[in-house]
Amino acid sequence: MRALRLNRQGLIEIIESIEAGGGDASQFRQALEDSGPSAKPSAPARAGGGTKVEREELTTGERLSIEVGDLFTDGVNEGLLAKLIEIDMTYSLRDLKDMCAKNGLSPNGHKKKLAAKLVAKGVV
Repeated sequence: MRALRLNRQGLIEIIESIEAGGGDASQFRQALEDSGPSAKPSAPARAGGGTKVEREELTTGERLSIEVGDLFTDGVNEGLLAKLIEIDMTYSLRDLKDMCAKNGLSPNGHKKKLAAKLVAKGVV
């Protein structure tokens, strides 16, 4: 079994995806609680008083909708996102790149993007 390293947001997204599909995410919720408080330590003040622009980060689903949503008639919905996350956890980057190359797809991109290409082609 491979170890999976997630940041807090990634773990929250997996929990939401599992529960949206009607699954039991209690073990993941426990891991989230065990990971400690969600507050990030504040950064030290900078000299010069420059303005820091906060940028809201996209969720995995939003990012994938932008990157590969056009491959699917319904875009990247919750069910598809759950499947892409499952493929991401099952296969290594090398495995996915090899699968793409063998099926005439570009082997460029991150794991979920490669998984989306394979799902769209009907390989996995």
